[in-house]
Amino acid sequence: MTSSDPELEAMVAKASINAEVAQLIYEARTKAGLTQKQLAELVGTKQPVIARPF
Repeated sequence: MTSSDPELEAMVAKASINAEVAQLIYEARTKAGLTQKQLAELVGTKQPVIARPF
């Protein structure tokens, strides 16, 4: 990274981690054969929460 702005670097790092976690959840959900709605019900939330971007 070429930025010398620690705040920007932290934001980029956080976004990268969020994207990786979202991908892992997607892969686990699809491997389990669950829809977004089914996953939401299992974890006690609503489907739009599962669908929204991080």
